[in-house]
Amino acid sequence: MKNRIIYLILCFLVLGGISQKVRGAKTSRCADGKENIKVFYSPDVKNLSTVWWAEFNELSKENQLELIEIKEPGISEIIDTKTGLGIVSRDFIQPEDWEALWQIVIGREIIVPVFNSENTCFEAIMKQGISPEKMKTFFSGNINKFNLIDAKNAKEVSLYLSNDALVLKSVEKFLAIDKNAIAQNQIVPFKELIRQIQKDVNAIGFCKLTDVYKIDEKQFVSGVSLLPIDLNNNKKLDSFENIYTNFDAFTRGVWVGKYPQSLIRNLYLVAGGAPKGEVQKSFVQWVLKQGQEYMNECGFVALVANEKQFKLDKLADGAEIVTTATGNNYTIIKGILFFIIVILIIGFTIEAVRTHFYKKRLLSKDTFQTNEIVNNSNNPLPAGLYFDKSHMWSYMEKNGNIRLGFDSFLSGITGDLTGIILKRPGDTIKRGEPIVSIIQNGKKLTIKSPISGTITEPNQKLVKDPALINIAPYADGWVYLVEPNNWLREIQLMLMADKFTLWLNVEYLRLKDFFALVTPKYEAAPVLAILQEGGEIKKGVLTDFGPKEWEEFQTHFIDGTM
Repeated sequence: MKNRIIYLILCFLVLGGISQKVRGAKTSRCADGKENIKVFYSPDVKNLSTVWWAEFNELSKENQLELIEIKEPGISEIIDTKTGLGIVSRDFIQPEDWEALWQIVIGREIIVPVFNSENTCFEAIMKQGISPEKMKTFFSGNINKFNLIDAKNAKEVSLYLSNDALVLKSVEKFLAIDKNAIAQNQIVPFKELIRQIQKDVNAIGFCKLTDVYKIDEKQFVSGVSLLPIDLNNNKKLDSFENIYTNFDAFTRGVWVGKYPQSLIRNLYLVAGGAPKGEVQKSFVQWVLKQGQEYMNECGFVALVANEKQFKLDKLADGAEIVTTATGNNYTIIKGILFFIIVILIIGFTIEAVRTHFYKKRLLSKDTFQTNEIVNNSNNPLPAGLYFDKSHMWSYMEKNGNIRLGFDSFLSGITGDLTGIILKRPGDTIKRGEPIVSIIQNGKKLTIKSPISGTITEPNQKLVKDPALINIAPYADGWVYLVEPNNWLREIQLMLMADKFTLWLNVEYLRLKDFFALVTPKYEAAPVLAILQEGGEIKKGVLTDFGPKEWEEFQTHFIDGTM
């Protein structure tokens, strides 16, 4: 109560200070009344940045962009300007600088293998795909006879690569070949590549997706089709690989992680912090909406619909809108501030009651227990918690410490835990770094922290009974109490229950795709049968898997989440 009284006093002091500041503060607008924002871009996105600059400035007469090219890789120019934004590829930012930036994917470049739609083995290839191992043999220097499907169908294969630098770099990385393995006569402009594939039924090529797809006509270039990739080399396209039926299915598959990352380069909008200014925020929203229309003509693939909406929702939740006030707005603003103070008083009362009852629920072992199947619709998430994509939740206690625990999605699929490796009080933790390891009959998963700070108390109950995490993940199964050191920024990277529920729907599909990948490899027949029948995944499904599958789950599912 004492803290709340002090906080109210501070609110009134802030009100007085803001009132004075509003009356006499200088705005960020230029002499002509326009408000400018600096937008930095890396040389590889100059074309798109220039188009956006022209279109946004034409649309927004009052708020103008100032376009600046970044000459050298780095982030100092972006960080030094509080309202600046950057349009960059990941290649242009040093790895050690990346974590210092607020970032959001706004588009991508996708490298694709293509072949002639009239190929005599077309139907078989669309069902079977071509493995990376098979593709690599195209660069062996002996390209006279290749059997794409079987020895009986051995044909002369002509191989072409677009002369785009990204295409060459991506193919070298994807197939793990030396650049000297590519003959110079195989490297051609993308228009020539298309012509060669159209006239040669046995031709294969690598180019950008935007080179062969006409976005305005919503169809691929005549006579050219995407060549499916058989990722696990089992001579058939499994469900998690079968994304080549049409453009929308393919781009969605790319988004959810069904396509090799080495053939994808994401385009980012970055800043020194989450967008807060009116112009800064409006430009980010414009990029995610109208700006997507200019992606294809500039060689980039736009975000898929669900991905775009997810980012817009996240932006709306995580960024504060700050408006510029003038003397004429003083009376209105002061009235609004008094109204906010009244709402705060009412809010404190409600919060006191809510915290009292929520604390009881949090410490109750029977709260929010998981069902027998891992289906998000059957496991509603508790309100009031911040959820992270590491599958951990956070909750601020009255003393300012943060309570951490596992969400019911992860605790629902591991099976009853038999061990846990906890950090000690006083240990420092950093967001994105390992914080806890959970063990199930000798099989281990290591989970990354959603926040940064110092551990004040690990839950010692878990040492004796780690299965509390499975039984009551939001109650007795909590993991740590942490004194945070970057809480306000890091909660902007998390989601409340309603938004996290939407994200878990995609995560559930990714989980099914993972099982579709590992079950044929390790012969986990019961799980595969469930997936084939379209049924739900049972609770504790990982119990039936061995150490190798758990290692793959760590690498391809857990580590791929952050």
